[in-house]
Amino acid sequence: MMVNAEGFRGIARHCTLLALSWVALPLFASGALAAPSVAGTSHEGKEFTAGCLSTPFPVQPQGQVVSREISRTDGARMRVSLWRQPCTGGDAQAVLTFTPLSGTPSVNSIRLRQAGREARFPDLLSSVAPLTFLFGPIESPVSAVISANLSPPFDDDCAFSIDYLSRDGAAQSLALAAEPGAACTLDFGTAGAVLSARLGGTWLDPARDGEGVLLDFFRAGDQLVAFASWYTYEAGQQRYLVGNATYAAGDLSVRLPLVETGGAQFGAAFRPTDVTRRTWGEATLSFADCRTLRMAWTRADGVAGILNLSRVGVADGIDCP
Repeated sequence: MMVNAEGFRGIARHCTLLALSWVALPLFASGALAAPSVAGTSHEGKEFTAGCLSTPFPVQPQGQVVSREISRTDGARMRVSLWRQPCTGGDAQAVLTFTPLSGTPSVNSIRLRQAGREARFPDLLSSVAPLTFLFGPIESPVSAVISANLSPPFDDDCAFSIDYLSRDGAAQSLALAAEPGAACTLDFGTAGAVLSARLGGTWLDPARDGEGVLLDFFRAGDQLVAFASWYTYEAGQQRYLVGNATYAAGDLSVRLPLVETGGAQFGAAFRPTDVTRRTWGEATLSFADCRTLRMAWTRADGVAGILNLSRVGVADGIDCP
């Protein structure tokens, strides 16, 4: 399904809400933890386990715990602990606890990593009110759960790590192994790579220098979207073929209808009404791993072929095993 103009406008709204979520973080009502509605975050995964945490959230780490002591130049110290609260049915809830040790420490941002994906600004959601501990002093221990907008969704039962970022930019890492018995399928498997943002970038075949494909995977509202722009040639002329389609979390491939655009002028003479769109055909994208793309294409007249492409570099902050 092609994403319409409203879908693309939703991208801008989503980005705005994501930025605002750091300014106006939500509060939990009293009682057991339920998956809240938070602007700019994703809750399809297991990061919120209903009925697992009581409020206020517990601040005494238990079970598998990893901790780091954070010190500031003014002498303020605190302990950051990453742990899991056991739940029913073999599930667990990952919890991040900040414990002041001396002075008046405060919390800076964190970065989340899981299965080669990275969330640079995940939300920290707490049961305390107001959530000033992110910007002001911590006077007593406080706990939060992590909400991250990742595709496939963040699963706090699977192995993941966080980097605590200090004021000077230094990072201290804390990593939790997978919960025993958790079914974790987020890594690359023998069937290929699950579609996600870490597969975006520029792709080419070195033997076909001068031709390439630009890919992007992103979220537009509730939709996961794949976009491709194929820079190629036909009849001795440049051809720019573009297409987008939605896909489901966990998909290993996506089929994109492709159109060829033309008709408009450059610069100040450009008018959207001049743009023409001619149906060209389609392409199916699949990935053996994060560096290998198979693009099977079929033109509208039935001519078909396959391109095997490699990625040109890896985006900053995106792991590629």
